[in-house]
Amino acid sequence: MLLDFPDMIVDRYRVRHFEFRASHFPSTDPAYLKELKYTLVHSQSTVVNLAVDIDQCGPDGAFSDPDHEARLAAFEAVKFWVDVAHSLG
Repeated sequence: MLLDFPDMIVDRYRVRHFEFRASHFPSTDPAYLKELKYTLVHSQSTVVNLAVDIDQCGPDGAFSDPDHEARLAAFEAVKFWVDVAHSLG
């Protein structure tokens, strides 16, 4: 469970900097993100990168898609994850 991960890694390996992937998140509900942020603060840890491995970006990167709507959808999807990363500090 992602909420248990920071404490476990800090206790076992003394690592305090994490890279999460979008696919690791069972929820992006604000209450869940607040709980995850609390866990990170409690374990004196930080998220240093959040990999956005989502379908909306496509395997070849939708940011360069010739279709304007596909590019916009990719940017909106990534913007959502930027907001998630911001909420985690």
